[in-house]
Amino acid sequence: MGVISTVGLKDFDRGMILSLGSQLIDLQIDGDTRQAYVLKVNGLETNLEFYAPYVPVFFTTPEDVFQPYRLPCVVIRRNDLTPAFDRSPYYGYQRTSAPTAQKVMIPTNNGMLTGYNKYVRAELPTPFDIAYDIQMYARTQNTAIPLLMKLLQVCKPPFFSVAVFDSVGDKRQYDAGEVSVSNGSELADIADRTISYTISFSIRGELDLVPQTAENSIVTALPNIGIQVTTIATNVAVNAQIAAQHKDC
Repeated sequence: MGVISTVGLKDFDRGMILSLGSQLIDLQIDGDTRQAYVLKVNGLETNLEFYAPYVPVFFTTPEDVFQPYRLPCVVIRRNDLTPAFDRSPYYGYQRTSAPTAQKVMIPTNNGMLTGYNKYVRAELPTPFDIAYDIQMYARTQNTAIPLLMKLLQVCKPPFFSVAVFDSVGDKRQYDAGEVSVSNGSELADIADRTISYTISFSIRGELDLVPQTAENSIVTALPNIGIQVTTIATNVAVNAQIAAQHKDC
């Protein structure tokens, strides 16, 4: 059973983490090798155990029990999912690559065109506005300011773009906004202060709620399509031969 490309919540979560510029590193903890996301911030080097010189990036959801994170750090939270039928219908079909399709790249005068040699018809995904909060925590302003500026360079008001990779690895671009920034700093004690800012926005995304398989889709292109790309010089020669044949007639 061939599966057609789909997009889900995990794809958006991963896309949000990667859009910040996060990268995976290996951590050696208690003799085990684990992986964690970290963020490199120009002008800021941490001395955190396991993470230095980077800033750790955590993902959590509102229902999780809060844990004492290492500071500084970035915490990503996914919040409300709001159906958004005002910007896209909840019914209909779209053309998408077939499970057995091969990617085809064709050079043109305007650049490279990318497509597939086989397509199928699949149900449209359901439009959702997916809300996220990106929270940053630090102890001092010298740490908080470059970290906040790094995040705002990505989550640039009023709107910005988030790259999401679907189930077959194709990249999809989604708009995110409107961006708001709130101060959540706490100063319960001068020796234990926490500087915090929250960047809030919603991704104008979509979710595939119907399993998409080749069996319940309609093939709209023939298999094994051969594509021949000719150069401009070859086209000119062919056109000249055709013109000469018409002249002799």
